[in-house]
Amino acid sequence: MLNKNLITALFLCLSIAVSAQETNKNVLTLEKSIEVALANNKSILIAKEKLTKAKGKITEAKSGFLPSLTLQVSYTKLSLVPSFTLSLPVGPAVITREMKLGAEDNYMVKAILQETLFAWGRVSNSYNLSKHNLQAAEQAYKLAVDETIYKVTRTFYGAILAKSVYEANEEMLEKSQEHLKVVKSKFNSGNASQFEVLRARVQVENTKPLASKSKNSHETVLINLRNLLGIKQAQLIEVQGELIFIKDEITLEKALEDAFTNRPELKQAELRKQISEKSLSMAKAGNKPSLIAVANYNYQNPFYYTLDWVNNWSAGVVLNYPIFDGFATSGRAGQASSDLEQAEIQELQLKDGIEVEVRQLMLALNEAQERIVSQEENVKQAQESMRIAEVGYANGVVTNLEVMDTQLALTQAKTNYLQALYDYLTTSAGLKKATGSTGCSSQMQ
Repeated sequence: MLNKNLITALFLCLSIAVSAQETNKNVLTLEKSIEVALANNKSILIAKEKLTKAKGKITEAKSGFLPSLTLQVSYTKLSLVPSFTLSLPVGPAVITREMKLGAEDNYMVKAILQETLFAWGRVSNSYNLSKHNLQAAEQAYKLAVDETIYKVTRTFYGAILAKSVYEANEEMLEKSQEHLKVVKSKFNSGNASQFEVLRARVQVENTKPLASKSKNSHETVLINLRNLLGIKQAQLIEVQGELIFIKDEITLEKALEDAFTNRPELKQAELRKQISEKSLSMAKAGNKPSLIAVANYNYQNPFYYTLDWVNNWSAGVVLNYPIFDGFATSGRAGQASSDLEQAEIQELQLKDGIEVEVRQLMLALNEAQERIVSQEENVKQAQESMRIAEVGYANGVVTNLEVMDTQLALTQAKTNYLQALYDYLTTSAGLKKATGSTGCSSQMQ
């Protein structure tokens, strides 16, 4: 009686633990997964910080238009103060005095105000360069969002696929076990051979690893999904959704038009050209003159020979004109010109790559759609074949081997259909990314 109560208590504890585990499981739809990823994904967080850094560069560049004010406070102790001897005749006598040219203790408070009046476009080009860099950082952030949405979508559907394949293999295992029972029953009644029983048992054992493998595949995909979502691996999650075929109505011409209009990479390429142009202008200005206004205010003790606090000021302009810099400006201008040429070629290369990507995705999308249609019909035929085989075997008109072949064919048909759905949905997601149509702009804060 005690053992029975102990077993009952253990069973209840186990049930409660399992129930609590299920309660803590986070159920994720595709939309929820994307929302979590946009908030926690490391790539997006890094891109956001780079955006913040680029904004700081704007503030830094603006300082070139504003004056700078510096305060200096100094104290100097002299071990030896220059002096000279002064002899003054006073009546018949001569008075000699030592005159010091300064003091041992020197104090100074100095304010320096500087303003660049003219720098041959260096200041304005630097500011424009920082603005282009900010725009490039914004496009990099959009690209990170696009990439994350695509990866999450692909991995989410991968989890649904793995789960569905696992369920299909589990169903096949159940049917194999049910068929084994039927074969054993027929064997006991003398209507089946020992070979048929052994063959049915082998079929069951061969199916078990398939179910186990597909279960592990599902867990592996969930590990990758947690990583993309930026959540801890200890967090229990469950994906909620189905692989449903929804035809993507888009033509090749429209896809190419959207890609060339919306892709963040193309906007980045255009910005790289503008950045290279500004860099070239700045490089060419390296040996050009600059004009700076300078004003100083001093409050010091001593002031020349006056051993007291005295204030004074000065103001002026400074013209800097590098006459010869050892061809450094020419070298920098040549490098900047090469960078500009590279940026233009890279933009053309990127456009070619985008066109190839879009065309390939459109072909893959159409191919996956054709497989969906054919495999959907194939599943229906395989299910009907399975029904006929089971009835036929029960009536002795279908062999054991034919039943097992039909079971395998049904599972394969379901797997092929699920794979076609997965390929279509992930290719469609890839096409949205390729055309810049993921809707990331609405996700940006």
